[in-house]
Amino acid sequence: MRGHGLMQAIARVNRVFKDKPSGLVVDYLGLANELRQALATYTESGGRGQTALGQGEAVALMQEKHEICCALFHGFDRRKWIDGKPAGRLALLPAAQEHILAQEEGKDRIAA
Repeated sequence: MRGHGLMQAIARVNRVFKDKPSGLVVDYLGLANELRQALATYTESGGRGQTALGQGEAVALMQEKHEICCALFHGFDRRKWIDGKPAGRLALLPAAQEHILAQEEGKDRIAA
């Protein structure tokens, strides 16, 4: 985790609610340096930093990624995902993974 995502995660943990006065973040993975950098970036901008992408760019990128996913799952029967119960949906995940991995560069395309 880095930057904005790390700051969001910390903020979510630290939200107060009813009898919860604060949060506790335990750094099992050694993210302290990334947290220091994220805090420095946030502090330098005075809390008024700019988003990484404008709304139009973000929508275009999301549409592009959606098209990639649709192409990757072309020919895969996903009706159980749409109509099924939670257990049926979970049971479909290994088959979906195999469908992607069986394609040429499927692993790279899904991660892009």
